[in-house]
Amino acid sequence: HYAFVIPLIGEIAGPGVRVIDPAPAIARQTRRVLVEKELANGRNVGGSLTVLTTGPAAVLTGQLNTLLDVDSPVKRVRLRAAA
Repeated sequence: HYAFVIPLIGEIAGPGVRVIDPAPAIARQTRRVLVEKELANGRNVGGSLTVLTTGPAAVLTGQLNTLLDVDSPVKRVRLRAAA
């Protein structure tokens, strides 16, 4: 969630603090599980991306375009409390 602010966190925390980005480990684990369950797509396989958010869809659409150069549909979802 904080990949874009890791440099700022490191700057605020100072040189004596190591800021760890967990994203690479999460990506490796995700790939391992997808391969294990035979759900991984090859690089040449077509597909689509739909991004879900609990916040305003328009805000996230703009952020995806600006920060990642991604033009994908964004849908707002509402979470229900567990019964």
